[in-house]
Amino acid sequence: MIYLVLKLNFLVSVFLYNKKNPQVTFLWLKNFRPSPFLLLLPLFSTFVDNINAYLIEAPDIFIENRKKTISSVSNVVFGSMPNDGGILSDYSFENKEEIVKKYPLARSMFKPFIGAKELLHNKERYCLWLKDISPNEVKKVPPVMDAVLKVKLLRENSNREATKKLAEYPMLFGEVRQPEDTYIIIPRHSSQNRRYIPLGFMSPDVICGDSNLLMSNATLYDFGIMTELSCKHMGLM
Repeated sequence: MIYLVLKLNFLVSVFLYNKKNPQVTFLWLKNFRPSPFLLLLPLFSTFVDNINAYLIEAPDIFIENRKKTISSVSNVVFGSMPNDGGILSDYSFENKEEIVKKYPLARSMFKPFIGAKELLHNKERYCLWLKDISPNEVKKVPPVMDAVLKVKLLRENSNREATKKLAEYPMLFGEVRQPEDTYIIIPRHSSQNRRYIPLGFMSPDVICGDSNLLMSNATLYDFGIMTELSCKHMGLM
């Protein structure tokens, strides 16, 4: 192995030359003070056959990205994306109750909706969840039917072809990933000032928006493990 040492703007760059695989690796050592002892560096060197990307004497083995876990736990995915301009997914408790009071049939059409903001700040929000509602029932509730028609028009006027195709299903969210069992919710948007990563343990009756990530079929054991990892990540354990 050959070492070359150069001083550059108070940084020292050490070049490691691998004789088997002729590549040069750069090591930047901050706040390093040059010393005559650097001239003795080759005397204390160890000649190796290979230096891998992790700068150790080992084969060239790389950790590759995976989309699926190596264990039996559920994958973490995005929540459901409304793609509706807030027409289906942004009802306050008062808005919902006003419609339900006038059209009792509409009660089954509303479900609690939780985005990152609602999770982090404990805010109440509702959405029209019409996945298992028949079109005939929707037509009996004018405010709901009006919302569906507005979503259809909004998607038809989109510049994206994929969104235009969604206009064929205006009663549904653009992307539906709602679990049928309990799930863990993780906000995608939070503050770096928090001393922990916020998590929630949710019922399938609460619709998870795409500003969150979710793990479906979750148990309290999974929740405990992820909470512990969250604390360790933030240096609390």
